[in-house]
Amino acid sequence: MTVSAVSRRTLGIPVDGTVVAAGRSSEGQTDVRHWREIVSVA
Repeated sequence: MTVSAVSRRTLGIPVDGTVVAAGRSSEGQTDVRHWREIVSVA
């Protein structure tokens, strides 16, 4: 899994290519339901 952490949020890409997110989402920052074909996070 590739992981990137920023202020109050963490994003990850498991080996299956989906995106997972956790953390503060007051404006939808961690809503990754529709993200597709992501190859990296930074």
